[in-house]
Amino acid sequence: MKSNSSPTKQSENQEETAEEEMEKEFSAWQSKIGIDASTIEASLSPTERYGLRFREVINPFYSMFYYSEQQRMGEATSMEEEWNVEEIEQEKAEEERRAMEDGDLLVTHPKPEMLPRQRQLYIRERARLRAEKLRRKLTGGNWSTKIDGTSNQPFWYNSDTGESIWDKPKVLVEAEADEFAHQKQWNAVPLKPLVHIMGFLLSYPDRMACAPVCRNWCAGANHFSFVRHVLPIEMNPLAMDDSKLDHNHYRSISDALDASLPGDTIELGDGHYWLNDPYLFVNIPLRIIGDENDPSHVVVELSGTIVWKGQGG
Repeated sequence: MKSNSSPTKQSENQEETAEEEMEKEFSAWQSKIGIDASTIEASLSPTERYGLRFREVINPFYSMFYYSEQQRMGEATSMEEEWNVEEIEQEKAEEERRAMEDGDLLVTHPKPEMLPRQRQLYIRERARLRAEKLRRKLTGGNWSTKIDGTSNQPFWYNSDTGESIWDKPKVLVEAEADEFAHQKQWNAVPLKPLVHIMGFLLSYPDRMACAPVCRNWCAGANHFSFVRHVLPIEMNPLAMDDSKLDHNHYRSISDALDASLPGDTIELGDGHYWLNDPYLFVNIPLRIIGDENDPSHVVVELSGTIVWKGQGG
């Protein structure tokens, strides 16, 4: 064992001695040359200068600390480039201006005794702005025409909502119809209020008497909203809840007959209808119609008899 370990110890001692000698030689060389970089480089041999240049320029060595520091500095530089402080300040000022115009922001520095009055002024101003916005919505004052930059065609633009459409807004069409009605009187009453008025009349004989007055009155008297619709058996599961039934919609023919008035129209949709009562009485004049395109799509199965006592229909 001694013969095996002694050469190892001798080699280690020789390496330590060589390192000490190299350190002494480097210290002596450094004290002679100095620490100036140009002086050190001038004292090197051409091969040594090439090796130093190779490590500094051609294939330099960088530590992990250097890489992390460079990455941190790059991120800081990119953040400074991305954040445009002037643009952010302009956007903030524009947002505050819009908030003040809409009445959502009021900038004041009142005295404590002035706060109740300032609060009332704020509430009144906000109510005024909201009322003006509602007025523009009802009268169409928020709509104006603009010219499209691509097609050079006019379009309609809503200054309150930012909406843009090609066709004339519905509120302006209705306003023109109302103005026309004031000029032409009853013959030019718009369809919507005309249908509402005729909803208070009986189908027969009142609405039928109104139909021959003019074309507009005829369209109002025969408006589809006055038709009573009966759902087929296939759609009954969708209408089990009364709140889901639309106006003038019924689950069965019997329910529609009970609610009908003289002159009404009952429409049967595509599907099956079952009448299990022994007798179905029709005591008033009315119409029962099916699909206007193909009546064969409407199937009524009777287990009893229909007794028609109405004078007409």
